[in-house]
This record gives sequence, structure tokens and C-alpha cells, in this order.
Amino acid sequence: MRRLIPSIFVAAIIALAGFASQAVHSNTDYDSVVFIVDRHALSRTTDGVDSAKSVIGLVATLRPDAAFTFVGADDPSEGVGPMLTTDDNYAAFHRGLSGWLLTSASAEDVDVLGAVAEIAAFMDATLAPADSTIYLIGGESEDTDLLMSSTSAEGLATTFHNEGWRYVSVGLGEQFGQLTALATKLGGEHFDLSALEGYTALTNSVLRLDGKPALANLGGAELTNSDSLALAASAVPGTQEMYLIAFKQNGGGRVTLTGPSGTARTTGDGVSSFLVETANVVLWRLVEPEPGEWQLHVRGVDGSATAWHYSLNVYRPVLLPLSTTPLNEPAALTAYVEHEREMVMAEGAEITALVRTPGGETFQLELEDNGETGDNTAGDGYFSATIPPLVIEGRYQVYLELTWPGVDQHIASQSEFRTLAFPSIDVMKVRTEGLKAGQRERVGEVAVSILGQPYAVAPSELISAVASDGPSGTLELVPQQLVAEGLAWKYDIYFTPESDALHTLDIRLRLVYAGRPYTKIADSVTLSSLSAALQAQPYIPPPAPAPAEPTAPTPQQPPPAPGNYWGLLTIPAVMLVALIGATIYWLTRRSPYGYIFDDEGHMLVDFSKLEREGRFKLFSKNAVSGREIPIIGLDGVAFTFTSRGVGLQNREMATNVRVNNLPLVSEVSVKNETVIGTEGKLYSFMMLPIPPTPMGDAAGGD
Repeated sequence: MRRLIPSIFVAAIIALAGFASQAVHSNTDYDSVVFIVDRHALSRTTDGVDSAKSVIGLVATLRPDAAFTFVGADDPSEGVGPMLTTDDNYAAFHRGLSGWLLTSASAEDVDVLGAVAEIAAFMDATLAPADSTIYLIGGESEDTDLLMSSTSAEGLATTFHNEGWRYVSVGLGEQFGQLTALATKLGGEHFDLSALEGYTALTNSVLRLDGKPALANLGGAELTNSDSLALAASAVPGTQEMYLIAFKQNGGGRVTLTGPSGTARTTGDGVSSFLVETANVVLWRLVEPEPGEWQLHVRGVDGSATAWHYSLNVYRPVLLPLSTTPLNEPAALTAYVEHEREMVMAEGAEITALVRTPGGETFQLELEDNGETGDNTAGDGYFSATIPPLVIEGRYQVYLELTWPGVDQHIASQSEFRTLAFPSIDVMKVRTEGLKAGQRERVGEVAVSILGQPYAVAPSELISAVASDGPSGTLELVPQQLVAEGLAWKYDIYFTPESDALHTLDIRLRLVYAGRPYTKIADSVTLSSLSAALQAQPYIPPPAPAPAEPTAPTPQQPPPAPGNYWGLLTIPAVMLVALIGATIYWLTRRSPYGYIFDDEGHMLVDFSKLEREGRFKLFSKNAVSGREIPIIGLDGVAFTFTSRGVGLQNREMATNVRVNNLPLVSEVSVKNETVIGTEGKLYSFMMLPIPPTPMGDAAGGD
């Protein structure tokens, strides 16, 4: 009679559910999860039923999109399912789960391995997809050898591997060693539930199946019935789901939850919160929880208790793709916050980057959205920092952490970038002074190399420019020796000046290397074709006379012959000629003229009335450096004024200046209403003090 009543109850449950092994149907839309329960061993195990219910409740909650089937190892042909946890059939079966777990068709030990083989055939018949799982729940069985079966464990292991299925066993008591051995044979895992660590490991195994991170430990303690334990977890903005799990060593005690607003929750509402409570596991699942601190309160537990936390956030820090970075050069690290593959403005968020070098060393960078420290524009959602020059070739790992002030929680992501030695360019001087107008001279040579080894480039990949304070001249780069078709690693530099002037020679290497555009600038070289009369001679003071010794009076010397006065007049005459030449040169320089207006029509600069330091007026009468005018971003340029017009030179290789929407490479002519852009703003150069039409929305941009 003891066995008859549970059997009748299970039959009623199966009839209510409408599922049985005879009603197997194919459904590949859901992962298949099958629980095989050794009910004979479980009935002989202390707390075995409570442990089995805890495992089933835990797995069913963490895998809500799976179809579940329940089978007794003593009679695997009579199973219940498949069914979803949202089905009424599942709820009805779960209410009678304790009775089903105590029902066994056999009083003898059963062929567990044979039951696993039969269920594997069932999964094959129902076309169970990859990541489907068999969970074997065992208990105490002193005399049974689980590996003694007509079924080949090695053959089953091959089937699991080929189908992408998983085998997991859990249990208590003396069967532990045999369950572990069987799991090893089948290529699966076993978790011992005699300690709370087994529940934690099992939970992480389920989370790992979906590619989710492991549980975060909130803490734990050994408690008595009179003790209480409060543990907190933070929900950051954008949290989609949060799990709070408490594991207890026994079925006593109570676990409650308190939200950031201080309201205690003792039950789930089935919409925004779900509560699964078993003897050993209390699990809260919160949907879009209120940001802030949530607390679990554990009371009345006699034994060990631990609490854990897991959350799924819709936000994710994303690193902008960083192309291969040259060695020994700084680079910009830029990240943003993403939601559903789109950038979002995460208010109050902070991003930190931990960079790991190929050698294993690490350094940390704080990414900012403040318009400083490497960031272009404040408040645009892009967080940036400057990476210092790196000296080791290889792959660098970048770990991003998204946090909020005052919230003890972070969201992480991982990326990487690569560093590589890039070509460098060097200019060697040959002759820089005494050049003559109209005469071609070899003034130097330029070489391209990688870590000291020659690297051949095409002439078109060497960009040269000459800036002069008068008519410039002709610059030529002639390959010394061709390495391949049209390629050479060293070039001679020839220059033919057109007039007496000072010339600044700039050469840059521009090519595609390692799949990315790359530019390297050589040091500037100054060339002089000034005639001797115009070259300022340095003043060399005459040596100080030696002090006279206190001796007898010096004999009177006869006066010098009249012809000796010409020697004394040579130095002053040369200095006078040089001064006259410099004065003529200064007087022929054009004074600055023109105006600069902003995009709203406000005059910012009147070059003719610009207050300048005396040294700039004297030595750079016709040239105004960008540092002398109140416009941020023009530090590296200079305006030159001649009778023929106004020129804008890129003297310090500024990369953020554009003229009429084109990058300023070396020098361009500036005319009336020329538009100059820098630091996201636009300015107009005007010849007359007539305000330009305000540009409105045309201004701006990063």
C-alpha cells in the first residue's frame, strides 16, 4: 500500500500534464534538460529529497528557456515531459515533486548507466539541440557499482561530444566517489552537495553554459538560530536582471530581501521579481531592479549560510577599434557605453582601462569625457586617455570597467590592440648655408628604416615642402640606389633657391603600413641662400688688455703711420654694412594686415593693431605666430604677410588645422573670406573689417 499511493499520485500528475514518454514530440526551439533521479538511492539518503528539489529549482530558474523532462533511473521509460516552466503542467508536477522523488519502481539498485543511455536515445529522437543537458541526481547506495552495465560509457561519451550535449551529476553520501568516476567516464562534471560550495559550483556551471560570468560572493558565516546575517549587492543603472542567491546548510531559517527604498520583500510579484525557495537555496530574480543597494537578510539558520550575486546589464563599455600602434609613439585610447549596439549617454558613468603588456606587466588609465587629458570634446559620450609611448612589440590586452560613483558594482569588457615597429625617417644635413640663387646644390639626404634596418619606399611616399621668407625654389628627392621597381630607402636632397632668403625644409613619410595610414615627420632643416652682405655677423668683442705690471714707465711710442688707420676702420665698416643690409631687409618686410572673425561675426583679431612683443616686431615683422593671437588651436601655425598676399604656414606640423575644409599640410595662400577650422570651431580671415555672415550650425564638430 505504501508504494501504491505515490504511484497513483504520479499517474494523476502525468495525466494532468498531458505528457508521457509515449507522447514524445520534436522541438528544437528549446534546449532539452533531462533530470534522471536515482530515487532508490535518494530514499536512503538523509536530506536527499530536499537536496534534489533544491537542484531542480536552481537549474529551472537559471535556464528558463529550456524544456524539462523528469525520469526515474529505476524506470526510464516512464518520464514526465518535456515541458516549459511557464506551462501549467509544470506547475502541477512541481507541486507533487516530493511524492514523485520518493516513488521507486524497484526496491533493488538500478542500472544508472543504462538509464543514461536510454535518455540519450530519447534526446536523439526529439532532436535535442547542442547545450542540452542530462542532470543525474544520486544519493547513498553502498553496494551498487554504477559502472557495471551492459552500456559502454566510452560510447556514450562519444555521443555527448559529437552532439554537443552535457552530462552533470550531483549527489550526497557514499555514492560520491562512484558518481565522480562515472562523470569522468562520460566527459562530464560532478558536484558534491554535502557542502555549500557544491551548490555554488553547480550554479556557476549553469551560468557558464550561457557564456555568463561567475557568481560574485557577497559573503557568508556560520550561524545559530539566534543569529542574523545581512549582505548587500548593488544594482547599477541599466541592470536588466539581477540574481540574489542564498545557500543554506539546512532547511530552517528565513531569507528576506530589502530594496534601495527600504521596502522589505517576502514574496515575488511574478513580474518584476521572482522568488524560488527550497530547503537549501533561496533565489531572487529581479527584472530591471531599482538602482542602488539591495540587501539579503538571513535569520534562524543553524549552520553555514552564504550569499551570492549575479547581474545582467544592458550597458557595456566598448573600446573603439585601435589599429596597429607604432612603437615609441603615444596613442589615444577611446571608449564609450553601448546598449543594444548603439552608443548611449550613461549619466555619471566612469570608465577605467587596465592595460596588460605582452610581458605581463599592467598599468591603469582613467578615461575622461572632460575635453582634456586626451579627450577632444567634453560631454560627447566618448571617454579618452593617452597611452604613453610603448616599447614592447606584441598584443596588449585592455580590460574596461564601467562604474558609477557610490555603487559597489562594475561592468567589464575585454579588447586588445597590437604594437609594431613602424618606419622612421631621418634627414642628414650636407650643406645648409652659402647657397646661391639659381644654383642647384645637394643639401642633404633622407633615409627610411625600421629598427635601424633599411626600408624601401616610393618617391610618392615622401612628402616634401619648403617655406621661405621670399621666393622659395625647387626641391628634388633623387634615389641613391633603387632596391626594387621605383623603390629606394635613401634619397639625396637637392635644392635650387630662387632668391636670397631663408628656407625651412620639411619632409614627412606618408604610407600605408600594417593595414593603416601612417605619417612620420622628420626634423625641419633651415637652409640659407642669403648673400654675405645680408647675413648678420656676430659681434666678437676684442680681448681685454692684460693689466700693466708695476714697472718702470713704458717708453713713448711713436704715433702710427697714416696708412694704419684703415685697418682700425675695417670692423666698424663691416658692421655698418651689415646693419644697413638688415635695416633694408626689415624695411622691405610687409607689416601684418587683415582680420579674423568668429562664426558669429565677432572680430577676434586685427593684425594691423595687434599688440606684439618687441622681439617679435624686430625679428618677425612680417610673420605672426599663432601663439600671438587669442585663438586656441593655432599654436603651431604662422601667418606671413607680403605685398603679394597672406600665407598660412604649418610650422610645427599641427594636425588639427583645416583651411577651406582641407588639412593644412605645409603652406597655403589665405584670401578674403578664407575659412580656417581648428578645435571644432570655424573662423573667417577677412581683408576688410566687414563682419562675415554668421555660420550658425556650420560650426562645430570634433
